[in-house]
Amino acid sequence: MKKINQDLTVTETSFEHSLIIGTSRMSEFDGPYNRIVECFGLPTVLDDPDKVQVEWLVLTQDGVAIIYDYKEEYNNYTEVTDWHIGGHNKASAQWVLEVLTYK
Repeated sequence: MKKINQDLTVTETSFEHSLIIGTSRMSEFDGPYNRIVECFGLPTVLDDPDKVQVEWLVLTQDGVAIIYDYKEEYNNYTEVTDWHIGGHNKASAQWVLEVLTYK
């Protein structure tokens, strides 16, 4: 899992998987797969191609956020450009957007 620090730098951290329980879509990011990889590294590849193929888990100053490709119709997730950002609140999603947009 990646962590966004106060100064918008991104570092590696550990986490409790239970942190993602109860998250939902809070925002969206319209951009290429490579931009997310550039900021947060390679994603976790999931075994559910009908709903979510890949996701990134990010710890922010306001809680956990998840970047994922919900129900995209691409066979290759590297072609996706419409990403969902989930979390427990909009503030956690805003941290992700700040890094993706300004870093």
